[in-house]
Amino acid sequence: MYFVSDRSGGPQLYRVATSGGQPQRVTRDGHYNVSPKVSPDGKSLTYIRKEGGRFRVMLKDLTTGDSHVLSEAGYNERPSYAPNSSMVLYASEVGGKSVLYAATPDGSSKVKLGVINGDVQDPAWGPFNHP
Repeated sequence: MYFVSDRSGGPQLYRVATSGGQPQRVTRDGHYNVSPKVSPDGKSLTYIRKEGGRFRVMLKDLTTGDSHVLSEAGYNERPSYAPNSSMVLYASEVGGKSVLYAATPDGSSKVKLGVINGDVQDPAWGPFNHP
């Protein structure tokens, strides 16, 4: 289980086994890391890092421990993995408008998903198969 705690002086990501035990700190870079989400394949973790008043979508490889930025500088939030872990959607702002971006987990490809009129936000993959 991943969670956020400020026990180190600022919000950081931690993990602990669901059976209990001592929590382990996951993020070491930055002073403000929140909103952890594990990929469906369990290989990576997205989270939000605040740097200089800007919120960025980060991706951490859970095998190597390496992290990299997925989003451009600005206000970015709510990353959501594709069911097959091949893409990450996230909300952003461009020119005062809310837009969505889709990015590959390695950050090599990114596309803005906009609309002509209106704002879009809170990305989620579907369809949802709820009982």
